[in-house]
Amino acid sequence: MLTVTRLRAILVVATSLFLLFAARPAMALSAMQLNLGDAHGAGWSVHGMRLSVRLTRQGATQAQLSAAAITLPAPVGKLTDVSIRCPQLRLRDTDIECDHASAQLPTLEQAPVQLSFRYDLRTRHLRLQAGNVAVAGGTIDINAELQAGRWRIQADARALTASQVPKLLAAAATLPAGYRYSGRLAARLAASGRGAEIDKVDADLRATKLGFSSSDGANAGQNLDFSARVRLRIETDTWKIDGNAEAENGIVCVPTCWQLPSQPLAVNWSGRWSPGSHLLELAQLDAKQADSLDMRARLRLQWGQPTRLVSAHVDLRHAALDRVYATYLKPLLLDTRFGDLIASGDIGGQFDYQSSGAATANLRLSKVGIDDRKGRFGIRDADGQLHWNSSSGAPAPNSTLRWRGGHIYKLTLGPAALRLQLHQRRIDLLQPADLGVLDGSLQIARLHISRIGRADMDVLFDGLLTPVSMRLFSQAMGWPALAGKLSGVIPDVSYRGGTLRVGGVLLVRAFEGDITIRHLQLQRLFQVAPSLRADIRLRQLDLDALTRTFSFGTIEGRLNGVINGLHLLDWQPVAFDARLATPTNDTSRHRISQRAVNNLTSLGGGMGGALSRSFLRIFDEFSYTRLGITCRLENGVCHMGGVAPAPNGYYIVEAGGLPRINVIGYARNVDWNTLLERLKAVTRGDAVIR
Repeated sequence: MLTVTRLRAILVVATSLFLLFAARPAMALSAMQLNLGDAHGAGWSVHGMRLSVRLTRQGATQAQLSAAAITLPAPVGKLTDVSIRCPQLRLRDTDIECDHASAQLPTLEQAPVQLSFRYDLRTRHLRLQAGNVAVAGGTIDINAELQAGRWRIQADARALTASQVPKLLAAAATLPAGYRYSGRLAARLAASGRGAEIDKVDADLRATKLGFSSSDGANAGQNLDFSARVRLRIETDTWKIDGNAEAENGIVCVPTCWQLPSQPLAVNWSGRWSPGSHLLELAQLDAKQADSLDMRARLRLQWGQPTRLVSAHVDLRHAALDRVYATYLKPLLLDTRFGDLIASGDIGGQFDYQSSGAATANLRLSKVGIDDRKGRFGIRDADGQLHWNSSSGAPAPNSTLRWRGGHIYKLTLGPAALRLQLHQRRIDLLQPADLGVLDGSLQIARLHISRIGRADMDVLFDGLLTPVSMRLFSQAMGWPALAGKLSGVIPDVSYRGGTLRVGGVLLVRAFEGDITIRHLQLQRLFQVAPSLRADIRLRQLDLDALTRTFSFGTIEGRLNGVINGLHLLDWQPVAFDARLATPTNDTSRHRISQRAVNNLTSLGGGMGGALSRSFLRIFDEFSYTRLGITCRLENGVCHMGGVAPAPNGYYIVEAGGLPRINVIGYARNVDWNTLLERLKAVTRGDAVIR
């Protein structure tokens, strides 16, 4: 096996002998060939070397060196069938030089490659240059030096076709299988080292309109523009790294899809890599994007299967919520209830994490606004300081949260100020708070949320609703305008497993009577098709106030009732069993107007009694003993009844006093949608007396 020293000696001796014999006529020699065998050095080897030297008639020395295989350090790797030809080799006492050599490298598109080299015999310094080498649809300039075991190489690549780069890197890098690439790349790589060891790498990369896609389509990118710069300084057991990158434009899906903004996102980093422990430590990781984002972080990552975050400190100096949400958060939240928001305001804060489980967060909100485009919820001008930690020891400092307004569906929320304790997976209200609701307020006595983020998340709530205008409330709910006030106690409210339940009795005072709601359950509140279930009791409602509110006509008296098994799906009734009637032993005045009689007739289907329809217009109002109606809704049909059986039907209004009248219903089963249209017509005043 040849060593470097022996190879150098053979080359010098062979060339000297060739020149010596060529200079003597009696011993004329025009060509010489030598089989040099194999050679090796630190980190490289050459197999099957042959050297041929020829003297031309013009006195020029031509030389050709070939090798069956050459193995070099990465990123070059192994080359086969290599030959270098020099048409005019200059041999001097101090150096060997060739300016117009050519190299035959089968792995390159361009054959042969034009190059020049110079070897200093005194300093043992080899320099090699190759320009405009055609590779991957572009060109590369290469400069290399070797001296005393140390080497340096620099490659400048221009306008490379991305689809051809994987083939170029096949010997030096392992790229994911099954990927296709498009676009253009430019790069500069400078590396140096000793033997097989690399101790310094500087790399610059610029991609234009880069695209990529995996065979299954899960990962893809399109029209990406970015640049990156990486610096490595490799010591015995540590790699020092620093660099920066900028990205703008294009779409990347991995597999979540992000549309990169036209404003460049600039990232800078510095740190070190420990190959022995597979630990990456980034002492500085900065991300900035114009006036949208300013963040600094420190990270420690344990590389492996899987990669593990050891520790992190993030200092979010500034984030414009509208742009940060639209660019980075929305793609992650598309399949959640927060996937289509209008966001505004500014957030900042710090976050610390340790793999032991210890973590803290301190978040600052400034004029934050969030509005669901589907109209389900929103908050306006929120400010506050939120402090949280995961420790089982001392809790974090108290948090404050304030906002000027908001809404849940069309229910308007007023200003509020909360003092909270955020600890592990818990939120506790530290003192009672008032939340404006329409023109009243929700007085929150207790709020406790636990197991946040888990399927068994638990919410406990107690409060009191001070009087709220029924007119405003009904407008918010999409009902006809109602008179009076809405108020009540809201006891023992819980939220578990996606279902909100009121454990006690919800009391509402309206129309001078009481409405109690029991067994209230609400599922999928902010999702598609929310579901509500409840049982409702009505006691001593004033019919005069109720009917005037709905423009139904005037009915005087009181009303009791039950609505059992009420089920609303997407806020529309799909099932209930309702029974509404005059209370037993009701002593109030019982009168019903002509219009109310007509409207009840249009709902129930008929009329009977002492007066015929032709005389109905003579009287403005009538006396009754009792009235009532029942409806059991199932499968889109209302099964109807009244206060008592009647010939071929049921009494809706039972006569009493003078002038007297009976209203009899004949329709037993009525399509629910048809009945709703009738109700809308009579409350709008569309129905007429015939």
